[in-house]
Amino acid sequence: MHNLAKDNLQQSNHTCDNTNVYITVSDTGIGIPESQQEYIFDEYYQLDNKVRDHAKGIGFGFGLALVRRMCKLLQHEIRVESEVNKGTRFHLTLPLGNKNKVLVKQEQSISGSIENLNISMMSNPY
Repeated sequence: MHNLAKDNLQQSNHTCDNTNVYITVSDTGIGIPESQQEYIFDEYYQLDNKVRDHAKGIGFGFGLALVRRMCKLLQHEIRVESEVNKGTRFHLTLPLGNKNKVLVKQEQSISGSIENLNISMMSNPY
C-alpha cells in the first residue's frame, strides 16, 4: 500500500464497535481498474504505473501480498474499492481483543539432534 499511496495519501481513519476495529486507507492516485483488483494481492503483481521508478527499486509487488497473507492467517478481512483516475480505498477489519482472555505463552524446550537439519538462508542484495 505504501507504493500505491506514497505521494497521494488522502486519509487514514478508523472506527470501532463492540467487536471490531475498521481501518480505511484512501488515496487520490491513479486508481485500480476493476479487472485488475483481484490480482493486486498476488505476489510480484504490479499495475502498469508510469510513475513508479523501477530503476530506484521502488515496488516489487510484495506489500499487498504480505498484507493479504497476514490477514488470511489471522482470519481478518481486507478488501479494496477503487475508481480509475479517482483513487483507491483499502478496508481492513480487525477483531478487538478480549481483556478477560489473556494468553500466556509457556516456555517450550526442544530436544533432539540437529544433525540432519537443513537450513536455508537468503540474502537481500539491497
